Amino acid sequence: MVVYPYVVSLREGLEAALIIAILIGYLARIKRPDLNKYVWWGVGGAIALSLGLGAGIWMIYGELGELGEKIFEAGAAGTAVIVLTYMIFWMAKNAKKIKGDLEEKIDVSISEKWLLRIAFLAFIAVFREGLETVLFLTASAFSNPIGTLIGAAGGFATVIVIGIFLLRGSKRLPIRKFFSVTSVLLLIFAAGILSYGVHEGIEAVEEMGHEVSWLGGEAYNLTPAAGSVFHPDEAVGSVIQGLIGKVYLSPEWLTLFAYLIYWAIVGTYLLKVYAPTRYNGVVEKIFRKG
Repeated sequence: MVVYPYVVSLREGLEAALIIAILIGYLARIKRPDLNKYVWWGVGGAIALSLGLGAGIWMIYGELGELGEKIFEAGAAGTAVIVLTYMIFWMAKNAKKIKGDLEEKIDVSISEKWLLRIAFLAFIAVFREGLETVLFLTASAFSNPIGTLIGAAGGFATVIVIGIFLLRGSKRLPIRKFFSVTSVLLLIFAAGILSYGVHEGIEAVEEMGHEVSWLGGEAYNLTPAAGSVFHPDEAVGSVIQGLIGKVYLSPEWLTLFAYLIYWAIVGTYLLKVYAPTRYNGVVEKIFRKG
């Protein structure tokens, strides 16, 4: 499946490209393009470390048995959901001030002549997205390594093209709107990864000889006939399953409940932060009652 890794790589790469564009754009505005090299040092270091991390995870996974693989996949999915959820809340909190904060940190770095801090800013921005990409694509890479590689390569290639335009127009980019859209994408991805992790966890527990009671039973089965465009082996079905995870066709009850609860909690929070004013009163009442 190519579409899911493409979308994940595109989204993560775009966020990193946005921050790099802000850094480079501000250095150009204060007439210090000579400091761009520090930004690119940080970018290069982050990419190298992210690739190393991905290779390490792949090597560890290859040494595991069937039960170990399921436990590892469940743990990787859980870690990815935690990181994703943190990013959703972080972006909601910092959407208005991220550009000003980055520019202020550059000013401090220059005034204190601690120029390597600029490289560190770029490193953290890119490595954070690289780490998330590795976590999000872990499950996809295990099940379809070639498709994941092609999709990820396509996503990053698109980011490079878009990044060139971002470098020229970061001043005019509506950052709050960008974060609101990407937050919704993060929510969709995180909920889907959560469903995958819960499913793998259930299978691991059952393989260890324990019962999960009725929560491990099938909530519904909507698997279409072979050849249908909605079958998970076909184009449309693979995209849908890649986005929403195991709840697409035949989830366990526990998987379905975890997915819906996550959507209810995080989705309500995003409405509270980003929704138009006319919805805020309703969402505030929901939070007060909670």
